[in-house]
Amino acid sequence: MIDGQTDGIKSFIVDWNWPFYFESNRRYTREMFTPYRLPKPLISIGRSKVHATEESFQTIAKILGQHREVKFFAKKFHPSFWEGSLPLKNVIQKVGWGRYCRELFWIYHQRTLNGEFPDTITEDFQVFHDSMEDLENRFRAIETSAAKRIFLLLVYLEFTDLDAAHNFMDIEMLETLASVTDQAQNKNPFPDWFLIVVFHVLTYLGESTAFNLVAGNLTYQSVYEGLEIGQQKELTENLLTYGYSINHPDPFKATTNMRG
Repeated sequence: MIDGQTDGIKSFIVDWNWPFYFESNRRYTREMFTPYRLPKPLISIGRSKVHATEESFQTIAKILGQHREVKFFAKKFHPSFWEGSLPLKNVIQKVGWGRYCRELFWIYHQRTLNGEFPDTITEDFQVFHDSMEDLENRFRAIETSAAKRIFLLLVYLEFTDLDAAHNFMDIEMLETLASVTDQAQNKNPFPDWFLIVVFHVLTYLGESTAFNLVAGNLTYQSVYEGLEIGQQKELTENLLTYGYSINHPDPFKATTNMRG
């Protein structure tokens, strides 16, 4: 683990019921992947590539500004930044792109938990923000610059865990997943799909096989051909479920372009 990240990850698990559960010699994948169409603004963030340029901030502000509630939150929670010809852009720049994304995620998540949007940004948001940032950074090595695909996967996993109070990710297995993906030879245009496939490899075939596949430039075809028929079916169903949840038009195009 990167120095200082273990405590942040522990707090995320304790406070936010992180939606992974691993148990030795037990398959646990189907229950983790459930259909849940994410809020459109969060999907837009996951698909975006925002660079620190005026043009890039203007583009994402116009995309997110199509959703009235997004503008409402920005004006409500950051009134001093709500100014200029494109005030949402100003809010995003002043708050910071990473923090803004996690804040919007937290707002939608609070509605799902409590049945309504929050009136204020409460103190527990900072705990959530820091832990989420730690997890995003832990897998940053496999993500292309300015992308938010890891963020998108974490959003999906958190939303789909709300009805499974006992699901959480074991610290040791999180380290294993991160250690395996560290072996990847390339940055990945679809690191969320890559992580899902690696998770299945770990679950089905074990750590040693996962290390070898990723170090050997893992492809979806190489994984699929090494699985039993039942495992192939489950992996396919889970990829389709995730694709539906993030409104991805062609999940298997994403996995075709996925390389370790």
